Amino acid sequence: FTKNICDEVKATAPSSLEEFLKQPYSKNTASTVDEYRGEIVLSLGENIQIKRILELKKSSDQSIGVYSHSGGKIVTVAILEGAADQEALAREVGMHIAAESPEYLAAEDVPSEITKKEEEVARSQIQNKPPEIQDKIIQGKMRAYFEQVCLNNQKYVKEPSMTVAKFVESEGKKVGKSLKIIQFIRWQIGG
Repeated sequence: FTKNICDEVKATAPSSLEEFLKQPYSKNTASTVDEYRGEIVLSLGENIQIKRILELKKSSDQSIGVYSHSGGKIVTVAILEGAADQEALAREVGMHIAAESPEYLAAEDVPSEITKKEEEVARSQIQNKPPEIQDKIIQGKMRAYFEQVCLNNQKYVKEPSMTVAKFVESEGKKVGKSLKIIQFIRWQIGG
């Protein structure tokens, strides 16, 4: 079923999940894709749903690593720029993503309203501190926040002495390439 769905997405390139579910299923055009899904649900007795679809396009200087954890309950994708032959490294980054659940790639990707809210929380925690050190404390708290939620800033799980971005950079130097993470995806069943 999963292979058939992936083949269908690849062949038809739907613009949305809703469009995809309503389109005729190519192996039985009397049924829509969603009706095909319903038939599978009835035959297996399992509640199978299609929640998301995504087609990734790979350029000649990119490596895409896919990692599936817990029998597909968590699936991650890491896309590296700078070389087309670093899928194993990208998969290693994908393993980190599965374990550490980053929300953003880099600090500049965190929406300003979230950054402001985090700063407000930090300020409320240090109201009794002298004004001359409040800014330094807030900077430290924000740095800690970004280390928690931003993939590039997280400590790499297999080498905690460096961030994920530094790990990718150092691995790139070993193969004579300038590598960096440009995108990641983390999907989780039920999420």
